[in-house]
Amino acid sequence: RNTFRMDPPTVSERRPTSFRVSWKTSKFPDDNTVIGYKVRYRRTVYGQNVPSAYTEVQTTGTETTIKITNLEPNSGYEISVQALGTNGNSLWSEPTHVATYTAFPINKPTNITTSERTNTSFRVSWRTPDAAEGITITRYKVRYRQAVVGHHIPTDYTEILTKGTETTIQLTGLRPNITYEIGIQALGADTSSHWSDPVYTSTYSAFPIDAPTNIASYDITPNSFRLRWTAPESTDNIAITGYEVRYRIVVIGTNSSQSYGTAKTTGTETTIKITGLTPLNVYEVGVRALSSIGNSLWSRTYWTATAPPPPVITKTAIAMDSIIVNELRNTQIDAHDWVELRNISDVDVTFDGWSILIASKSSSRILRFPLKTTLPTGEVLLLLNTDPSTQGMPLATPEDNSHRYLVMPGLVLPQEDWTMILRGRTGWEDVAGNYFFEETKPSTAPPLTVGKAWYRIKPNTRGYQAAAWMENGYRGGIGYDDDADKTTSLGTPGYLHGDLNGDGVVNAQDLTLLSANMGQTGENAADLNGDRVVNIQDLVLLSTFISD
Repeated sequence: RNTFRMDPPTVSERRPTSFRVSWKTSKFPDDNTVIGYKVRYRRTVYGQNVPSAYTEVQTTGTETTIKITNLEPNSGYEISVQALGTNGNSLWSEPTHVATYTAFPINKPTNITTSERTNTSFRVSWRTPDAAEGITITRYKVRYRQAVVGHHIPTDYTEILTKGTETTIQLTGLRPNITYEIGIQALGADTSSHWSDPVYTSTYSAFPIDAPTNIASYDITPNSFRLRWTAPESTDNIAITGYEVRYRIVVIGTNSSQSYGTAKTTGTETTIKITGLTPLNVYEVGVRALSSIGNSLWSRTYWTATAPPPPVITKTAIAMDSIIVNELRNTQIDAHDWVELRNISDVDVTFDGWSILIASKSSSRILRFPLKTTLPTGEVLLLLNTDPSTQGMPLATPEDNSHRYLVMPGLVLPQEDWTMILRGRTGWEDVAGNYFFEETKPSTAPPLTVGKAWYRIKPNTRGYQAAAWMENGYRGGIGYDDDADKTTSLGTPGYLHGDLNGDGVVNAQDLTLLSANMGQTGENAADLNGDRVVNIQDLVLLSTFISD
């Protein structure tokens, strides 16, 4: 019995319905001669399927190749070869397994990606697919449509042919913020691939970049400030080319608004200096990012303010024009806040057109004086937000009829760092508070502790400086009953501090009077600091008044 077995054949020229089988020439034993070959094939057996019968084909002569035709597309086949001899045949070779191509002899494109996205376009790229032997890819067809969401009826595809065999194309004329379905098909001279599996990508919205955040101002001067912000995170490598800043003065209490001024950064710097501003004004600021494919939304509005102008030095000892903030109290109960103004000029002052701006880091508001409000020279005006004649805040008849008050319901001093600006018709008069423009220079103001009263000890010193103020103990006066409950009646001295004998001037006579009361406790006019004892601290304080 012949036990000779041929080597397994090889397969080439695969097509959807055919392939070529080849094998090596057999070397029979010396007593046998090859006279031909026989090839058998059948569908590959999978799982527990029953194998089909072999189809056998015999070669013409001793050729070592044969083309098998009339096969099923996209099907696996088992192939063996046998040598025929004059003195018996060889065993069948071990089978070779091979599959015909599908009806599409080019594989569908894969590795589809998108890039360079904008709000109206994106680029599509893919990998060149394998093709059957002898098949040449000549170009590609790209189709796209708006992705189907829910039960919506799909729209028709738009199809575009590539130029030659390029494996990338840019789709343009798209709608912003829309998800698109994309497919690719490879084309040959007279054949094609299946359409690729769909991929999905979206165009950007009309604002492809997030807005800048964390805006802050610093280096504040009367006519400028510098801004900084945090750059938004980039998306899909969108390059930010710069930033634009818009700003305008905040107009409070009216429906009108000024037009914006604008400025752009140099390159992608996240800081800019805004100049040409007006002193002591609150500004509204916004920032947006710029790019070649579109800009971001404007940032959330940020408010900041310019610093006051430098003090005007005149020949008089008093730098202010006519009115100073003489005393103030910021309580834990907003309804009991008050401010005292003193006319330090030698003429009566009419408050027509005057206002008070109260600003903090979180809010700003303007209070305007009623028309025909006048403060005579040297006299005092107490501003309150609660009428002292209301129940629980008894109004006494003051001995000095120059003591007067004005109820301004909107007068509330913030519980955080704040600034109060007293404005006249021609410019600002005085500034008091914790001076929240500390970015310009650190404030030297006292803490102005909530629940305490403070009075001005140096009228020629601006109110945001520590040297201008001293803490005041509880006192009666200016329309308040000295016997009223201290939790509801706030009290303010309302007279020239240190003028112990009431002659309108602080001099050596007041020093003599204070010395005579040294060591006394309880209520005493010489107790200037309100600690209920006349001591060296009151003497030092009185000397401060004399020096002024």
